Amino acid sequence: MIPVSQPFNAAQFSYELASDRDARSGFSYRDLLSPWCIVQHLPNCQRLTVARFRKRNDASEHLKVLRRLNSQGAYEIVFEVDRA
Repeated sequence: MIPVSQPFNAAQFSYELASDRDARSGFSYRDLLSPWCIVQHLPNCQRLTVARFRKRNDASEHLKVLRRLNSQGAYEIVFEVDRA
């Protein structure tokens, strides 16, 4: 048996949320799992990530729906790779 100096306390451990960013790459773990993104082009060369997907086909289908709902918006599918 291994001696334990202190009882286990879950409050001592901090869990990284999926929305937290990885310091090395700038992407969270969830972002790395979903590299296909739909971005909306905004004024002044800005862009907004609308949604992320694991499969390009899912992103393509979602893009069709977005274009039907908002024909004025400029949307595009992009593949984001790890910046590390």
